[in-house]
Amino acid sequence: MAASLEDLSDVELRGTAEDIGLEPAAKEKRKELIARIRARREIIDEVSREEFARILRWGGEEVKDFHAKGLLVRKFYRMNFRKTLGLSPEDLRIVARLHDIEFDDETPDEEIATTIEASAKRWTDVLKRASGRVVGFIARQVAGDGPDETLEAPEEEEKAVSRSLKKGFKAALRFSMDDYIAEKLDEIEARIDRKLDELDRKMDAWRTREVRHRLRIIKYTIAATVAVAVISILYKLVVR
Repeated sequence: MAASLEDLSDVELRGTAEDIGLEPAAKEKRKELIARIRARREIIDEVSREEFARILRWGGEEVKDFHAKGLLVRKFYRMNFRKTLGLSPEDLRIVARLHDIEFDDETPDEEIATTIEASAKRWTDVLKRASGRVVGFIARQVAGDGPDETLEAPEEEEKAVSRSLKKGFKAALRFSMDDYIAEKLDEIEARIDRKLDELDRKMDAWRTREVRHRLRIIKYTIAATVAVAVISILYKLVVR
């Protein structure tokens, strides 16, 4: 049984939010983040697995198994909709709803597409600014703020940069492994569900055949009993 949002740690809660396309603020309260996650999940529940798979295939994503909806959702929120050419009007509205873009029944498709593409560019800018902050932080850590640290020997600077890069690579590798393991677990869960469904169908078919077989035996038994009874009655009549 999956743990409730309230039982998750702060790190797990932020990871759950990021999996469904939310960007938790640095000082966002737990209650507010939980409310946003639940609101986003309600929207996700309204979209079928087939619709997610259709949009992912439009974006060039390989969809081997669309039974694992959680995997489809994570892949969807990794997509950047800077171009929406080829999306159907229905899919445009699905993408807009899943990214909290407001529209109504009268909103033209072109306007929705333009808003989605503009939002995608902003998401790219956010990532660039975030990476810029990380690079700036590493540079400040390497160069130092004090006058003595700026005189650091080149060899020491190179070592500091190397250490920072190694930490960054390790963190990136860890997150990639977490995503990979989560995807594989979803795939395994989907396969188990399919096997259980297949087993249920086979059991239903076996029970149906067994019932039919027993009914045939009962039918033949009743027919034989009736035949014997009729023969007995005729025999008694002939004897008299």
